[in-house]
Amino acid sequence: MTDYDDAIATVEELADWSQWSPFADVAATAPTSPGLYMFSSQKRTIYVGIAGPRDGNGAREPTGLRGRFDIYRGGRVTGFGQAIFDAALSDHGFVSTRLAELDTGSALRSVDWVRKAYDHYDPQVRWATLDTKLEARTLEKSIVNLLKPYDLLNREAILHRSRP
Repeated sequence: MTDYDDAIATVEELADWSQWSPFADVAATAPTSPGLYMFSSQKRTIYVGIAGPRDGNGAREPTGLRGRFDIYRGGRVTGFGQAIFDAALSDHGFVSTRLAELDTGSALRSVDWVRKAYDHYDPQVRWATLDTKLEARTLEKSIVNLLKPYDLLNREAILHRSRP
């Protein structure tokens, strides 16, 4: 067992996780409660994030995790959307394909490039529902600290790996 495997085993014990599911399939079925989520690609965890109630401070029905995933599927460059797009822009295969599309006159909007980054990495997602955003943030911090030496695309993890 590797150090990474040990870290993942610890993460498994920290919450009551859903099953891993293709990200493209969960937008309509994810819970509307707050929680923590993890994305993976090629069987490696690549991002950890949180979703609060997403209820406009009580002004509307909460959308929680489902609302967070809808934002990402919409192509917004924030959180995981930014992380996956940054990774894609560092991937020669992804960029070459996009440049070939441009050469054929097929110009895309930036949100379409982000959506194509999701397709390129074909991420899986799972989550744990929690009672509050504070609980989610605390758990997120613990998991990022456990996994930051590895392949996480979270900003804090990238900075950690780039320090001498």
